[in-house]
Amino acid sequence: MASSSKPTAVHFSLIFFALASIILGVVCYLNFKDLRKSQGAEAAAKKKSNDDGTQLRITLDEFEAVKKKLGHESAETGLNAPTPGTVLGDMAEAIGKHAPDVATGTYLAALENGTTRLVAAQQELDQNRVLISQLQAKITSLEDEYQSKTNVAEKAREDAEKDRAEAQETKEEQVAALTVQVNEANESFQDTARALQDSQQAHDDDNKRHREEFSLLTARNEKLQSDFDEATRISFEVPDGAVRWVDNLSRMIWINLGEVDALPVGATFSVYTKAHHGVARGPEDIKGSIEVTRVLGAHLAEARILDEELAQPMSPGDPIYTPLWSRGRKETFSLVGSFDLNGDGKADRKLLHEIIATNNATVDFEVLEDGRRIRYIKYPDVFEEWTEDDPGIGVTNKFMVVGAMPDPNNATTEEQKQQLDEIITHQTNMRKEARSQGIRIVNMSDFLSYIGFVPRQRLFRPGDGRPFTLKSGAHSTATNSTLGARQAAGQVSGAYSRKIERLKQKTSSGQTSKKFGN
Repeated sequence: MASSSKPTAVHFSLIFFALASIILGVVCYLNFKDLRKSQGAEAAAKKKSNDDGTQLRITLDEFEAVKKKLGHESAETGLNAPTPGTVLGDMAEAIGKHAPDVATGTYLAALENGTTRLVAAQQELDQNRVLISQLQAKITSLEDEYQSKTNVAEKAREDAEKDRAEAQETKEEQVAALTVQVNEANESFQDTARALQDSQQAHDDDNKRHREEFSLLTARNEKLQSDFDEATRISFEVPDGAVRWVDNLSRMIWINLGEVDALPVGATFSVYTKAHHGVARGPEDIKGSIEVTRVLGAHLAEARILDEELAQPMSPGDPIYTPLWSRGRKETFSLVGSFDLNGDGKADRKLLHEIIATNNATVDFEVLEDGRRIRYIKYPDVFEEWTEDDPGIGVTNKFMVVGAMPDPNNATTEEQKQQLDEIITHQTNMRKEARSQGIRIVNMSDFLSYIGFVPRQRLFRPGDGRPFTLKSGAHSTATNSTLGARQAAGQVSGAYSRKIERLKQKTSSGQTSKKFGN
């Protein structure tokens, strides 16, 4: 059978085997080449590692040598945390201790700083040595000069000692003679001193007797003066104005004082009878009091009636007076004592000051409840405590007003007793000052009457047990018995209310009672 020209499976197998052999050869060649390259790189890396290890050992040896040279052989370097016990921590501590002023903090800077300081210290030491040499030379010179002066002084001392010995003998004789003279003079002096002492004692006895007599005569004179003033009640005060018109229905009044007179609103006056015996002599001639409510003209002002005696109603022409106000000048007063104006048992010093200030008056001296005497600089706010070096009551004072004086026996504490004693002492001294200046002394009751003061209505306060006491001792004609103390409820009759019109006066019809007929 003839062969075929077409490829068979054997051909394909042979071709595949040939191609696989070629590819396998190429792959093996490439792998061998990479292996040779890796082996070369590994050998180079081993050589470099050996070189680095060698260099590291050299570096570590050098570092240990540096630590040993620095004197810090700690195992820990302290690169991240330079704490004590590490190389860097110990170095920082050493630098801070021996070179604290070094800013960089290096050993080189510390050594340079130490060298600089050592050089400066050496220079200073050299200068001090030179200065010591100079001072030593000066000391030597001064010692020589001192020795020379000492020799001169010693020679002078010896000469003076010799002269003293010679003078001592002469002086002893003179001293003996002078001693005799001094003894004689002492005896004469003692005789004169005894005579002078006897004369001084006699003079003191005379002065004491004269002072006692003067005090007694002064007391008698003051007593006589007080009795004379009480008996005569001489007053040099004159009325301030007069009533022009009265409206009894509205209880208003008009006076002849006004804007030209600088009359203040709120001023109070006492109203006198036309037949008075002198204003400010006492409350006997006073028929009532008024308070200025409006200033209407140059010489016209409106006032309301504060108080009025029913038996003596106010009428045109009645004189008015107050010591608190005067035309063209500000009146001045001095106050001492306690001032209970409305009879409620409590001091009304503030109210009294308001009344005085409202009338454009002022206070010069005042004694407070704590025993201090004060002098007003600017009344009523600015004052200072009075001393004995300050002036006393002067002629500018109008009155010295004396309130209720306390009793030291009623004091409950030693401090309170001392304060009450001081108040009484100030009152005595102020009375003397006032009398020496011709200043009139008035009591609180008369003063309030003169200024036309009327106490405001007392208010009922819960817990206040003080009754409204009327005058006691009235005699009942119906039972012929004594009523004794009577008390009011504090209410006012409606007949006196301003809201109710007064009853008009009834007129007579002109007819008489038949009981009186023929």
